[in-house]
Amino acid sequence: MKTPLTTHIEVSRSLMDCSFYRDPEYIFLFLHLHFIANTVEKRVKVEKTHLFITILPGQVLTSRAKLAEQTGISNSKVERILDALESEQLLEQQTNSKYRVITITNRTTAAKSEQQVEQQTNSSRTAVRQENAEKTTKKAVKTAKQPEIDAGTELTLFQMPTQDLDLSEHYMILNNGSRHNIKQGEVAEWARLFPAVDVPQQLRAMTAWCMANPTQRKTKSGINRFMVRWLSKEQDKPTRGNSANPWGGQAKEDRNKAVGDAWLKKMKEGKDSGQTIVLF
Repeated sequence: MKTPLTTHIEVSRSLMDCSFYRDPEYIFLFLHLHFIANTVEKRVKVEKTHLFITILPGQVLTSRAKLAEQTGISNSKVERILDALESEQLLEQQTNSKYRVITITNRTTAAKSEQQVEQQTNSSRTAVRQENAEKTTKKAVKTAKQPEIDAGTELTLFQMPTQDLDLSEHYMILNNGSRHNIKQGEVAEWARLFPAVDVPQQLRAMTAWCMANPTQRKTKSGINRFMVRWLSKEQDKPTRGNSANPWGGQAKEDRNKAVGDAWLKKMKEGKDSGQTIVLF
């Protein structure tokens, strides 16, 4: 079964300036040649001969009698029309006793079989699907959910009041990179047990220490012991500094507070420099 062609042609407006523009048979024959012109290079057999010739896009292998039969225009007028079109440089003719090849000049074609159109359409759809898939993948990476936060093991030294988690400040980074969240009830209980310690500030200092020392972070089972030991040491420190040690006592607490606040501010602003902050 022959594949039908979906063909589009472009005709120059200069045709309106030709002397024969008002003669419908001239225009009819000119358009007919456009419609039957070859769209791809191919070898064809000349009728009633054993000859094969190559026909290029924009060319027609025909004869005066055949054109007259196809259009209903007389043989003599077909010849006159072809000569007029050639004089207007709209076509060129190669004639001999066996065949006539007409070449339409300045012809723009866009002839495609339905199969070619379908192939191009499928290719375009595939390209669009791939582009959409890439966009979806990038979007999924950006919006991927973070691993579910593990609240960790609660302290068993005393009963903790049930409170909502405070995820903004009170948490520790464990050795596996997960977060151990600290409940407000735990903070309140530690503040009662360690009255000389600014518990929220020391928790921030612990968080900063965990961030600055990834190789020394604690396990899930050991993080509570680490925090209680830290708070116990802070509870036992003198409340005043001395001249021999400018970083002792309260001066040391003030510096740790300043360092912890500065670190947390950097982390919240997303400007972590990667440097290790050492707490004295």
